[in-house]
Formats: sequence, structure tokens, C-alpha cells
Amino acid sequence: METVLEQPPTGEGRQFSHYRIGGTLGEGGFGRVHLAWDERLAREVAIKFAVRDESGQRGLRYEAQRLAAQAHRAFVAVYALEEHAGQLALVMERIHGNTLAHALDRAGALPAERVLRLGTAVAEALAVAHHHGWAHGDLKPSNVMLTECGDVRILDFGAAAAIDPEQTVTTVSAQGVAGTLAYLAPERLLGARAGASGDIYALGLVLYEALKGVRDFEVDAAWGGLHRRLHGSAAGRRLPRSMDAALADLIERMTRRHAQDRPRSMSEVHRRLVKAQEQQRERGRKRADHRAVLGLIVMFGLFVMFVHDRDMRRTASLTGAEHTAGISDPVARAEQLLGEFDTSGAVAEAVALLEGRLAADPHDAGAAALLAIGYCLRYAGDERDEVWLKRARQAAEQAEREEPQQALVQAARGWVEEYLNNKAGAEGHYLRARRLDPDDRHALLGLARLYSQSDRAALAQRVLTDAMRRHPGDRGFVDTQGTLLYQQGDLAGAEQAFRRSILLKPSGVQAYVSLSGVLLRANRIDDGLHVLQQGLRHGSNGRLYGNLGTLLYMRGDYAEAATAFERALSDAKGSPNDYLKWANLGDTLRWLPGREAQAHAAHLRALQMVDTLLQRSPDSATLQSRSAVYAARLGQASLARQRIEAALGRGSNSADLQFRAALVAELGGARETALTHLQDAIARGYPTHMIASEPDLLALRRDRRYHRMLTGKPE
Repeated sequence: METVLEQPPTGEGRQFSHYRIGGTLGEGGFGRVHLAWDERLAREVAIKFAVRDESGQRGLRYEAQRLAAQAHRAFVAVYALEEHAGQLALVMERIHGNTLAHALDRAGALPAERVLRLGTAVAEALAVAHHHGWAHGDLKPSNVMLTECGDVRILDFGAAAAIDPEQTVTTVSAQGVAGTLAYLAPERLLGARAGASGDIYALGLVLYEALKGVRDFEVDAAWGGLHRRLHGSAAGRRLPRSMDAALADLIERMTRRHAQDRPRSMSEVHRRLVKAQEQQRERGRKRADHRAVLGLIVMFGLFVMFVHDRDMRRTASLTGAEHTAGISDPVARAEQLLGEFDTSGAVAEAVALLEGRLAADPHDAGAAALLAIGYCLRYAGDERDEVWLKRARQAAEQAEREEPQQALVQAARGWVEEYLNNKAGAEGHYLRARRLDPDDRHALLGLARLYSQSDRAALAQRVLTDAMRRHPGDRGFVDTQGTLLYQQGDLAGAEQAFRRSILLKPSGVQAYVSLSGVLLRANRIDDGLHVLQQGLRHGSNGRLYGNLGTLLYMRGDYAEAATAFERALSDAKGSPNDYLKWANLGDTLRWLPGREAQAHAAHLRALQMVDTLLQRSPDSATLQSRSAVYAARLGQASLARQRIEAALGRGSNSADLQFRAALVAELGGARETALTHLQDAIARGYPTHMIASEPDLLALRRDRRYHRMLTGKPE
């Protein structure tokens, strides 16, 4: 039976709801894609119309759901699934560019550098999709779009499927397999459903075709080519001898006949492609250095033969000038290191480079601005020493005296004011930096962070959307997006963001810390512990040990938790100036026999440190409420009541604040007040598993009202 598209809404110039239909852009798994004009929002869109039969409509709905679930920037954004006059249509982002298939038809084989870039982008996106349980199922050059701005987008989720590790599917014939025969893995030709390994195989063929300019075999070779794929090997898949050996080996492994012989995951493919890119860049640098040396030798020979003494003096002067200009290299290196702030020693190295630059040239405003940001990062890391904030202010003011209209300088001023808790001043500097340069990364990052911390989620999201468009693949914005989603209670979205950040930089610490916090909130303690162990493989860090202690504490393993918190506070491994880690250590030691005096000392230290912070941020409800809990545990009931009332008086309605108020009331013997605050905390979304694991509420568990609250049963 033939499948026919319903004609009226797809004709060029016709109307479909509030969309004016234009020309055909292409065809996908369950229909034809048209250009259209959205008359309500005055923008171009792409509309995919379902084929008329029931399976086509069902397939398009399925594709829309799968595509909408993908958060990675390489997947096309879904705007709506519209139904009008009995016709179903998927409304999507309009992508300007050409498919990889078109590029190969026009230009033949692509340079290896370009193939590596697009392969890395596709592998990163598919690794994220696989992690969330979905395989594309129909990866091919015509489904890879090369945009006008150089990005890679993946099209057509019509053949996508949930990944089934057990492969519990009925075997079907090759004619019934969803996907394009030319790029299907052997196991899929035998009836297996779409899976991660099949996507790995297809990407290997796509990379091969991009490098060679021709397919591995022709589809219309019919069953001859399919038979070779099922029963032969990839031995005939030869790449040019000049091709990088590591890349050739990876493609050969990706296209092996048996799935178990291919790379274990798309994440592994992504890592190997990233490594191949790095190796290629290093070889390029060495070749450039070699050419530069040869050029210098030739120039020197000419110099000796033809230049007089006067010219020699002029050349010496020029050489001195070039040497002076070359000192700017450490500044670029320092900025790169600041982007790797959660790598051990990176910020300290950046600060040393910038201090050295300013010693040579005190008027370098850019170096002074970056130094101010570096000092802020030293304070925010494992050190927490106020001296870094004083130095940051001095460096930022020095930069502003030199170049007040440099965007980076204004961004640095914003960072310093933000860390000094002058939120209004920080926002002013960030906005001025953006007026001077809308692309400035440090201003965008600071503004997004400031808005997310100030309960201005809509503004934060607007800045992040703009920032990720301007700086695709920058994990700083991905991490900030995850934090914003966490604050909004979207734990699934936050988890996805932090896992993407880990994919972008597996050796970065912050994403492991943040992800473990999300998993704790979701009551996935074992998953959180596994994530932290992965992070610790990349090096010791106070934040990793701090979260490890929290997860162990929640599990009731107080001895191991205390050890983790002690490491989190050690000079060598952690952050002895972090009040929260002292408080957590005190909380843990209270439940270990014979450690009561040490617990008291830890809580006292935490309270003293918070008092210092409150002098700078007296309006902070978070600091007020935490210090109230510490005071209550130290037996300072009057101070505890004063602090918690001040925090509640700020008008905050957060679940965390209500939970701390319940703790203060229970420790102070005010049972009725404790129950009221606890009920408010639950109503605002505080996780019941975290309430149930709190030892300070042991006595409260005897009250039947407590259990009714946790179970949600009526009186």
C-alpha cells in the first residue's frame, strides 16, 4: 500500500493554522519538512507534516517527544506539535545551513580537521542522548546539518528508540527495520532495535564517508553489500595512508561487525575524538614551529650576507620589541587556566602568571582585571581567606584606573562587588560590560550567576540562553544552567546539565560536586557516592570530600562521614576556612561516642566564621538561619531564636529555611512550632527522606503528627 501525504496544508503558499507554508526543505522518517512563517511570532520555522495514515501520525508524535526530550544544543529545538484540520505537524527551529551529504556531494572528501570537529560534536550530543536512554537510530550524512555559523546539528529522530540493554525485541526482517540500510549496524539488520552500539557503528561510517568522500558501499548493491556487512569484516575499509593512525583505528573499531568489539560507549568515542583533536593541534603547532625555525634560519642567512651594522642595530631593536610583545602570551594562558578553575593548581598558576605580567607592565588593564577574577576564584575555592577579596578589589580598581571602558575590566569589577555581597553594584558593572561587549564571557557568567542567586530565574535563563548561543560548549554556562534548574526544583534537568558538563570536561571537579548534590536531593545516595568516587579519581578536593561526608552522613555512616569531613578541612586536601564543612563535621561528631567535645569545638568554629560573614552580608537569610542552627546545637537558645526570626523576617519562603526553623524549634523544646515549620518545609518541597535521616528529629518521631506529615495521611 502506498503512503500519501495529505496535500492541502503542504502546498506552497497555503495556510496551516497560523503558519504560512513555503517550499520543501527535505523528507524525514515520518513525513515531509517545509519552510514556514509563524505569523503569530513573526519568525521562520520548519514544519514536518505527518503522512496521512495512522502509523505516520503515531510516528511523528513519537519523534516529537523524543526530540523534545533532548536538551543538547546539537539537537533541533521543538516549538510545538500542532493539529489542524485533521493534519498533524511538528513545528521546529529553522536551521540555516547544508547537510553533510550536500557538502560531500559538492566538495568530496573533507579535511581531517573538519571531520574531527563535526565527529566530536555529534559524539558529544549522542553520548548525552544515550545517557538519558535514547538512541538516534538513523544517523547518516543527510541527518547531520552543518550550520552557517559552523555548528553541527542532528536532524530526524523518526527512528529513535529507547535503549534496551537486554535487547528484548522480536526479530524482524531487514525490510522492516527503521533506519537507512546503508548505515545500519549488522545486528540491526538481524532485527535488533536501535541502541548505542548501532549509533556508534553509523557514526563510524559517516566519519569514513566524510574522510573518503564516498560511501563504504552502495545501497543499491542490494543484498550483496548487506551480506558483506553481516558476514564479512571491515578489513576493506581503507583510509588514506596520510590519515592519523589513531583516527583510522577508532573508525575501524567503531565499524566492527560484532557490537562487543566496538567502543563501549559513545562517551568513549567522544573522549578519543577529543584526544585526536588535541594531538592534531599539537602536531600543527610543531609543524608551525618547524617552519618558523626554518624561516628564521633563512632570514638569518640573508641578514649575515646583506645587512650592515646599522641594520643589525635596527634588527636588534626590533627583536627586543617582539620579545616585549610576546609577554602577552602568559595572559592568554592565564585566562585559559581560570576557565579550568576546578583543576588542581590551575588558579594558583594563573595568578602567578598575571602577577608576573603586572610586575613587568603595571599598566596592563586586562591582566589586572583577570587577576581580580583569579583572586575571587582563590577565595571561592578551597581557601576562603578574606585576604583574596581585598586583593581582588585592589586589582579591579587598578584595572579600572587604566581602562574604564574595557568590558573585561567592568566584568572584573562586577565579580569583586558580587563576592563582597554588593549585588546592586555588581549588576551595574556587569550590564556596563555587556554594553561595551555583548560577547564578554566573564560578564555573562557573572550576570547569570547573580540573577540565579537573587531569585530572578527568568532573567537568569534569558542571560544563559544568550550566553550559550554566543559560547556553545562552554561548561561554565552549562554548570550555571544546572544550578538554576536545581534551585527551581527541576532535578532531572539539573542532572542532565551537570552530566553534560562532565562530558565536556571529565577532569573538572565542580560538576561532580554539583551532580552529587542533585542525586542526594533525589534520594539516590548510592548513585551520588559513585559520582563522587569518579570525581576523586581526578584528584583530591575539599568540595568532593565535603559532599562525600554529607552523603555518608545521610546514610547513617557517621564514622566514615567524619573522616571525609576531616579530609575536607585539612590543609593538604581541603578547605579549613569553610564554615559549612566545620558545621557538618560538628553535626557528625555529635553522634560518635567520646567525640562530643570535638563536635562542640567544630560548631563553635562554624558559628564564629558565620558571624564574620554576617558583618559583610547582614541581610543573608541563609547565613542567619544556618548560624541559628549552630547556636541551637551549642545550647545558645536565645541567639538561635534571634537569628532564625531574623531569617524568617526576610520574607523567604524556601523549603531549606523552613527546615532549619523546625530544627531550631525542636532543639529549643518548642515542639508545636517545630511541627508547623516542618509542615511548611514539606509543602515547599523539602525531601522527606532528608527529614527522616536527620538525627536531631529523633525525639520528634514519637509524635504521631510527624509520621502523618511524612506519609501524607490525613488526621
